[in-house]
Amino acid sequence: MGPAKLDAKFSDPGNGTAKALAEAEGISVGAATSRLRSIDNAARQIRKLEERFPERYAGAVVEIVRGKAKVVVYRTGQADLADADLDPKVAGSIEQRSAKMSRGQMKKFGRDLAEKLEQLGIEADIAVSAPLHSVRILARDPSSVNRLVDIGQLELDDFVTVEQFDGIVTTAPSNIGSGHAANTDTTLCTVGFTVLRTSTGERGTTTAGHCGNRLKVSENYSSTYTSSSQASTSFKGQWIRSTNLDFGIDLQWHTSSATPVPQIWNGSNWVGITGGKDDLAGEFVCKFGRITGQICGTIDTHEYYDSTYRGYFPRVNRAPGGPQLNIEGDSGGPVYQGSLAVGWVHGRDAIYNMYYTPLRNLSQNGTGLAVLTIYP
Repeated sequence: MGPAKLDAKFSDPGNGTAKALAEAEGISVGAATSRLRSIDNAARQIRKLEERFPERYAGAVVEIVRGKAKVVVYRTGQADLADADLDPKVAGSIEQRSAKMSRGQMKKFGRDLAEKLEQLGIEADIAVSAPLHSVRILARDPSSVNRLVDIGQLELDDFVTVEQFDGIVTTAPSNIGSGHAANTDTTLCTVGFTVLRTSTGERGTTTAGHCGNRLKVSENYSSTYTSSSQASTSFKGQWIRSTNLDFGIDLQWHTSSATPVPQIWNGSNWVGITGGKDDLAGEFVCKFGRITGQICGTIDTHEYYDSTYRGYFPRVNRAPGGPQLNIEGDSGGPVYQGSLAVGWVHGRDAIYNMYYTPLRNLSQNGTGLAVLTIYP
């Protein structure tokens, strides 16, 4: 066993994610597996580009053209990003297009705008997309923003729009103040991944940071909690707001007398975690929550700055007419693609799109935690 990295190869034992994608798109499981694998191969190459050229990398988007996936990298400037370490076969399938701002520049723009709106007394979240060169002010009262623009107290660039938004709601029940959390009974939060504190080797389990700090789990880590044979747990720490405003995080972890194992329940099978992955806009991912079970969707092109948690959280879009992606009780549940960890459920909006803490934010916030895998 060992800590998960963000560049693990696609693995989908039991075809859990592929079956969900096949059903959603009306394609065969084989075609779904092929699409997921090809996107994953491209994503690992793109991660190299992002690390090598952070000042020019603007983002990547998965596009589906005539049923086949194409990955597009956006970069500032006219010259393509090139790296000698890229796999030529995979790199040749990645199209590059021009963007006006890098991802880092766009996220800083959104963060600064959120802070300015807060100073002006405006309650709003921010959505940014460097590939689309788009910033959306998600205001509880759009007229209050427009009023400030009209009287000259706020000046907005032409790529900034204003729309009504009721906010991101964390999916822990209102009675969470009782202090219990995670995979405990029928009313509270959901267990996420098994994690490792890399400095000490301690092994623990996670849920959302906004849940209560008393975790109860069954000794057998069953997919269905029972009040008998509870393992004792010890709260170790939590991150409710990011230490660096560029990165959102909503996580807590506990050690347990029942040694956690690196696997998750996806609603029908136990799946051993084989690694982690970064996420791309347009990718298909799944989540498991104690209330709604496994539901899957596509990652949105925008990144969402939650003004309450002061950080960016990706959004997974609910399919038109499809089931709610997450509701109260699902907080902290694992977000995954096959056997690869992607993140943890953070919350929802009024139409039940899902927002999550991405795995990459653990290292970028210096938590000292890593998701544990079945591999050394």
